[in-house]
Amino acid sequence: MFGIAYSLFQLGWCAAIIVTDEGFKEAGINRPGPKSSQLKLELKGKLAAIGYTDKDPTVGDHSLAWDGTTALDCSNGEAVDLAQIEILSAVVLTRLSQSVHET
Repeated sequence: MFGIAYSLFQLGWCAAIIVTDEGFKEAGINRPGPKSSQLKLELKGKLAAIGYTDKDPTVGDHSLAWDGTTALDCSNGEAVDLAQIEILSAVVLTRLSQSVHET
């Protein structure tokens, strides 16, 4: 997740990396973050890649594409209900202005 920010920047995107309280706890890191439920509300209308652990152990750690209203599983194109998952992390994307990207 942390390695993607610079690559996105080079492509003209700003990537805000957010780890939730649940994500820090799962990683064994004693740090606060926003609750998964709080981040779900704040992601509305924004572009992001969402990280979570799928309940199916054959899937495990997984990511979803978020377009501001719908979460899509890129492996099969199916919509995923955010109410059914616990967000561990998110990479929130903002397009940089063309003039900033060109300089």
